[in-house]
Amino acid sequence: MFYYSSIADYLNNKSHCFNSEFIVTLKSKNRPFLQLADDEDLKNQYSFLIQRDKRLYEIGFPLIQVADFETNKSLTQLINIETKQGEIIKFYLKDEVLDETQLTNNEDLANLL
Repeated sequence: MFYYSSIADYLNNKSHCFNSEFIVTLKSKNRPFLQLADDEDLKNQYSFLIQRDKRLYEIGFPLIQVADFETNKSLTQLINIETKQGEIIKFYLKDEVLDETQLTNNEDLANLL
């Protein structure tokens, strides 16, 4: 199993291997992808994995609880994905919060352009 840290990496075929000694952090705003090897299958279905091809998944951000964000002050989650072959892949998935002010400012800016 390997990953593309962004949609740009996927389009440019720049894949990366997971390393058991270091847990990588992926940013969901970059639209990362997960690619299974030919001999790999997922043990479970994961709601945040959006299948784009037979063995290719876009990694979406899992649902979070507001209380989790308020407690941890972070939108970073440790993700564990298990294959039927017994391999467990771990990575951090990080996201950003957009609040009403940011959205309003972006809309106002877009209208000016």
